[in-house]
Amino acid sequence: MNLQNIINQKEAELSNIRADIERQSSEYKILLDVKTRLEKEIATYRILLEGDDGRSHSSQSSSTVSKDKVTVTSPNVITKVRTIVQEEVNGQIISKKEYDGAPDQLSFY
Repeated sequence: MNLQNIINQKEAELSNIRADIERQSSEYKILLDVKTRLEKEIATYRILLEGDDGRSHSSQSSSTVSKDKVTVTSPNVITKVRTIVQEEVNGQIISKKEYDGAPDQLSFY
């Protein structure tokens, strides 16, 4: 193998490594964005769960907020959020409402 072939081979390897670094950088940015959005959602849920502002009730009551998430992985990530607000008194569900969207996007909050 002559010197020019070795140089060409190393340049091809370098090009592959650069492409891999760019791909990883793009994936990192996507993950960082997802992490930031999840942290905001967690903060919203904490506010919802602590939404009684410390008011006491004579009976045991709690509210549960849950969401179903469907993520399609492709060059563009699509996330659909459905919020379910469920109120329980003494272990029994007394109301349940479902909404499209995250809690911070809904008008009833």
